[in-house]
Amino acid sequence: MVEMAVVSEEIGRACLPGPFLSTLFSAALIDRAGSPKQKANYLAAIAAGELKATVAQLEANASWDLDAIKLKAERDNGNFRLSGSKLFVPDAAIADLVICVARTGESHTLATSRAWHGWAANEGDVRNGRDPQDL
Repeated sequence: MVEMAVVSEEIGRACLPGPFLSTLFSAALIDRAGSPKQKANYLAAIAAGELKATVAQLEANASWDLDAIKLKAERDNGNFRLSGSKLFVPDAAIADLVICVARTGESHTLATSRAWHGWAANEGDVRNGRDPQDL
């Protein structure tokens, strides 16, 4: 824990615009709510520094409430097909892995992917916060 405090202090001192916090948040989310397969596939790579991750967070309603999630995940040949959009995806242009919390009927799932069909992130727009990226 002391090491985390030192790293956080140095990131703040240098105003580091890196993916550290979004990757840390992603790893915590996978650890708490991910499937055993997601944990096996991603946590070791994140811990080794081989994988940068982020979470697609806010939707148009700008609510942090889990019940307000509108992004839908529907089963399609053993995978999930996502429909909807997320407006805030920190470090999207450089992330190796994007995590979305999506609604599956009355419950939720963590949809993870290294590349989604229809996903686009424009590095300049994302970094400057001018244009939210849709999924």
